[in-house]
Amino acid sequence: MPEGSLGFWRYGLERVGAEDMALDDRSGEKRLRFLGPDGDSFALAEVTDDPGAPYADGPVPAEAGIHGFRGVTMQVRDDAATAKLLRLMG
Repeated sequence: MPEGSLGFWRYGLERVGAEDMALDDRSGEKRLRFLGPDGDSFALAEVTDDPGAPYADGPVPAEAGIHGFRGVTMQVRDDAATAKLLRLMG
């Protein structure tokens, strides 16, 4: 996600009940870690100079839009809850 958008995502995720949110830094990238609605852990990372474009037709403003997934490792317990989270993320 674009540099400077952690606050947007923290606020939005708090509003929908995400738990165990924490800010950290990994390999020089600021990250927001949190638990999804079914207890799975996620992390959103700010990326400087990402050449990708955010999805423009969703509920998230382009300046905070997620550009894509760099890597995913998931063990899903409840696919409906995970689908809800992914829709929220745009």
